[in-house]
Amino acid sequence: MKLTTLVAAAAAAVLSVGLVGCTWASEPKSADDVAAVSLPDDEYAGAFCSGDQRVTTTFRTGSTWDLCWRLDDVGGLTLEKVFFQGVNDKQPIQVLDSVAPVTMTVPYDVGTTEYNDMGFGGWGAASANEMTEAECPTGTIHNLTASDFDYGGNEVLVEDKPTVCQEVVATGLGGRSAWVTDEGPSELLAPEKRTLTTWQGSALVISANTAVGNYEYSSKYTLHDTGQIDVALGATGEVNVALWADQLEGIDEERYGWPIGEGQTDYSPSHFHNGVWKVAFAIDGKDDQTVEELNTAWTGEYGTHSSLYETTRTVLDTETSRMNDSLRSWRVFNPSSLNDDQHPRGYAIVMNESAEYEANPVLQPTVTFTNRNECEIQPLQNSGTGCEGATLLDFTNGETLTDPIAWVNVGFHHVVRDEDQSPMPIHWQGFTLYPHDFSALSPIALRADRNGYIGEKDAAAGATSEVTPESITTLAVTGMTARVTVSATDDEGNDVVPTTGWVTILEGDLEVTRVPFTHGAGGALEVDRGALSSGSHDLTAKYVGSNQVRGSVSDAVTVVIP
Repeated sequence: MKLTTLVAAAAAAVLSVGLVGCTWASEPKSADDVAAVSLPDDEYAGAFCSGDQRVTTTFRTGSTWDLCWRLDDVGGLTLEKVFFQGVNDKQPIQVLDSVAPVTMTVPYDVGTTEYNDMGFGGWGAASANEMTEAECPTGTIHNLTASDFDYGGNEVLVEDKPTVCQEVVATGLGGRSAWVTDEGPSELLAPEKRTLTTWQGSALVISANTAVGNYEYSSKYTLHDTGQIDVALGATGEVNVALWADQLEGIDEERYGWPIGEGQTDYSPSHFHNGVWKVAFAIDGKDDQTVEELNTAWTGEYGTHSSLYETTRTVLDTETSRMNDSLRSWRVFNPSSLNDDQHPRGYAIVMNESAEYEANPVLQPTVTFTNRNECEIQPLQNSGTGCEGATLLDFTNGETLTDPIAWVNVGFHHVVRDEDQSPMPIHWQGFTLYPHDFSALSPIALRADRNGYIGEKDAAAGATSEVTPESITTLAVTGMTARVTVSATDDEGNDVVPTTGWVTILEGDLEVTRVPFTHGAGGALEVDRGALSSGSHDLTAKYVGSNQVRGSVSDAVTVVIP
């Protein structure tokens, strides 16, 4: 079995154990065979920063990140002029102009307190924690000298303060394929024809910590060897030592907090952490960035073997706020920057779990896209000269999007628990910037010969489209009860009883009621036919199938309501 593999040294032994019993056609390729990229001092990120504040990392897989960092007076750890280069790219290509957290509010459910945890003086050099080897045991600690303001508003000079941790970490399995073109899965072949291509992933992690009262925040960026960027804030420290729900008059502690003392005592109040990041895209360093929204939805119909889902792409032309949905994402792309497949390079905003804070309209939208405006710094209590006090609602005023900024809102609702003392185990909130056509192939591209459909080679080994049996749906209505029967027969004449799907009672195209079709129905289902007005109604039953039985529609049944 032939093996092409890129692994970190620490993972090599684990990989060899997992492959016991396999026969190889040749020895694995070593990750050490990949040459590091050497970038000029004054190009790419080097044109904007130098020294410790420029970070250039080439992974053993061959891909490279090149970027600048700084501690902003407001948002703390900020990445700027972020470039990425995959193994097939001729040079680093810019992804972002900047990304930084710009808001962290902490309103307590009991209604007595709301903190602005960036408003105590910001998360700049003066308020940053000193980074220690205990917090950065395998990485490099960067020192910073900068002018900043302390919590009292006094200007101070921070000199040679250790603040930022830079490290490369293993992320586990990065990718794997045992497919052999022309012949299918490797596991089905003779040992001498087996091929496995795999690598162990790595990521560059840059982080800094800030203490705000009892809370301690960690701002972290994880930049993967595949071009993915995970953006996150973690909260640790102590629960609020000065606020207890059972000590507040008129508050039901059971509804607003959780007991963390002995017995039913010491109810620590639940609260939100509302974090907003400001993301300035700069795909390929150009100004003509376009924003589109992708929405995937079930059509309500069924194909030959599975349900039909369609994805619509809508360009967002003007400043707008958008809410998240489980099948919704956003992509920022540059129509004038094309990868080798002639597709526009772009990055998608992919949301993780988030708690929506509906009490404040500024903190309700998931993502807001506005045009770049230098005075628009924070979505709440903005301090930018020229639009002091404005909010994100004021920023969103219908301008045509030409140089988009994404304000990404991620909330975490903290129901305190016994385990949160002490220190509190860190809890994270954040989102992912995911490359979408930024490269024509995987940035690792161990199988660079596979790009799109390979004609007869793929047809010889590829999967075929399956066809499930046609169904017959019948409808009978007696009083308020509609009895729906679904039956089918396979190619060999055997009865097929569907175990799942949807049954909809329709009047024309109008849905009267819809219920799931369950295994327990045994092919027949009785449902409430739904409320109908007086008069004559022609009803049909529509069964939308599964991978067992295709869908069908019954003949119409006339129901007369006195």
